[in-house]
Amino acid sequence: MEKIKVKPKIRYDPETDILYIHYRDGVSHEILEVREGIIVEVDENGRIMGVEIWHASRMKELKELMIAIDKFKENIIANIKNYNPQL
Repeated sequence: MEKIKVKPKIRYDPETDILYIHYRDGVSHEILEVREGIIVEVDENGRIMGVEIWHASRMKELKELMIAIDKFKENIIANIKNYNPQL
């Protein structure tokens, strides 16, 4: 698997307490809520375009999440595609 390094752009809106991690431009193919308050945008090739985190200031594990997304984004998208909220 070819690894493409994309430097994310990070924006935080203190008024809404939403953190957005932007990886790439384009049209969202899927928008997935992977956990309450964490939304992932995916392009048509299954690449993560961005991650939106609501109530960001309340998330103690936010630093670990950001590191995991950057380090394991290919594995994360594979797990997202197999995610079944009915289980």
